[in-house]
Amino acid sequence: MRIINVALVGFGNVGQSLARLFIRKRDDLRQNYGLEVKVTGIATGRHGYAVDPFGIDSTQAEKIIHNGHSIAVLSKMTCQSIEDFLSICQAEVLFESIPVNYEDGQPALDILRKALSLGMHSITANKGPVVHGYFELSDLAKRNGRSFLFESTVMDGTPIFSLFRHCLPAVELHGITGILNSTTNFILTRMEGGDSFDEALQAAQKIGITETDPKGDIDGWDAAIKLALLVTVLMGIPFKPQQVDRIGIRSIGEEDIHEARKQGGLGFHLAAEALGSSATWAECSVYDLDPEPGHGANAIDAFLARGTGYCEQFAGTFAVLARALERVGCAAVMPLASPIGTGRGLRTGDLLHTVLDGAGVPTVVDAGLGVPSDAAQALEAGADAVLVNTAVAEARDPVAMARAFALGVRAGRLGYLAGRMAQRACAHPSSPPQGVPRLPDPEQPA
Repeated sequence: MRIINVALVGFGNVGQSLARLFIRKRDDLRQNYGLEVKVTGIATGRHGYAVDPFGIDSTQAEKIIHNGHSIAVLSKMTCQSIEDFLSICQAEVLFESIPVNYEDGQPALDILRKALSLGMHSITANKGPVVHGYFELSDLAKRNGRSFLFESTVMDGTPIFSLFRHCLPAVELHGITGILNSTTNFILTRMEGGDSFDEALQAAQKIGITETDPKGDIDGWDAAIKLALLVTVLMGIPFKPQQVDRIGIRSIGEEDIHEARKQGGLGFHLAAEALGSSATWAECSVYDLDPEPGHGANAIDAFLARGTGYCEQFAGTFAVLARALERVGCAAVMPLASPIGTGRGLRTGDLLHTVLDGAGVPTVVDAGLGVPSDAAQALEAGADAVLVNTAVAEARDPVAMARAFALGVRAGRLGYLAGRMAQRACAHPSSPPQGVPRLPDPEQPA
């Protein structure tokens, strides 16, 4: 029987549930896997530390915390800080589940650094240190021959990261659309049923599904950091939650609920991400949309019903959305070239072609154009127009740059109308080879 010493840093809902799972699965682990899990350390933020190399009664620790006391009474070793705890807990595996810090991932980031440096396999349910330290912690784990795992950070433990790591090694991910925060959807559903916002929030807190600070849920931070985590890990693009354009649910009131009922139901709090095909940049947003298939197209339909013109900026897998926007009556669609204000040019070339192919409304390439040749490329691809601001405004000579963009647009449009030559995989000379004198072969005698 192999005994595995584990330490729990954080002993709230997640930590306590994990400890109960160890107890419930004890016989199964012994009989089917030859393993026995022994909790040798528990660290909390408000109820002290407990370290015992011979094992801690986690059920007793849970009772002590429930009564508001310190678990230090269970400790066989003196421990004054998290640094002391990590040094003396004698754990082979560390489970970390303290409250998330959206800003910089601390102090969890330092805790995981220390644990990996001390030779512990490190597992976290905390999104903060993964978003803010994924590449560093992964490298540290590799150098020390240990594992850094974080499957429960997104989708409640659904093995999305293991799926990509082991089953889809060659897949290139271009976009993500998903409902990433269940708490907000619970609150919206309760509000649709007649609860006030405060009543719905209290109900969510009562059943234990909110973040430690519920503002993380209702202001969109939880969905934003999950989205940033998916982009960072699955797409390999360092991305922070501060870069995500967020719209929370705090401002939703009775009038919004009434209007939603007229539209057939209240929208979900959706997290969506758009990515360029070069896999070097990403734009993300968190917002409320209609829950029916098509998402944005259904949400936009309400605007169009009131006679409102609407253009949607998108990229990546949202090429599909372009057709849906046409069907509900949008006058134009606006795929982005690259992130707004970056001047990085047309980074969505292949994806732009999927939007343009069979487009029934004008397509205006917007955001990220930096030089006139970018505009020419967009028009050559078949776009009807471009929108340019920063590239002109920040040029050394804005007037000259505006004229240059105008020439680029004309050149691109003329090139599109003229029809480009076919592309070939191999060289194909335009001049006939017949009658061309051949040079002597140096390998052959004269």
